[in-house]
Amino acid sequence: MSSTVEQPDDELVKEVFAHFGLAVYLAQALEHSLLNALTTVYGPGPTKLTQAELEKRFENLNARTLTALVDTLRDAGLPAELMPTVRTALEDRNRLAHEFFWAHALDFASAEGCRRLLAELLEMQQRLSDCTGRVEAEVHRWAAAHGISTQDFDAIHAAMLDRGHVLSGSEVDEVIGPRRGKPA
Repeated sequence: MSSTVEQPDDELVKEVFAHFGLAVYLAQALEHSLLNALTTVYGPGPTKLTQAELEKRFENLNARTLTALVDTLRDAGLPAELMPTVRTALEDRNRLAHEFFWAHALDFASAEGCRRLLAELLEMQQRLSDCTGRVEAEVHRWAAAHGISTQDFDAIHAAMLDRGHVLSGSEVDEVIGPRRGKPA
């Protein structure tokens, strides 16, 4: 008696690729959260950076591997209780980038294998999202301690991503309105 393996249908395969794409996106979002942490709460300390200095810092940090960013964060004082979460997310990111499909090459041959892929991707997405949330909470606490609301910080961050550079003072004013303590 021979058993037949249920072949995955096109929709199931599309779902695997869609969830892979979402997991990779979440890994990149985490990377940007780590960069934010290294330029704010775990950044240059009380030294106020000029726009050019901040731009240079972003460039230097962005050129590092994710492992190097995590090591820099650890050395800068990221809470020890957060490190296992960050390390696990880093492992997920590296698995996605370097071996995920190769490790599951045979799983695409069956519907059950595709369901295993989906389950693993959903777990990775949750870990990556949770880690990003915890890192962003650290950054938001820093911002609040420096008089920057979460809403303003997120608006500035979104504008920087949209424009592709560190914002000047006038650009910050354009995004969030004139800052307190500054003449209108």
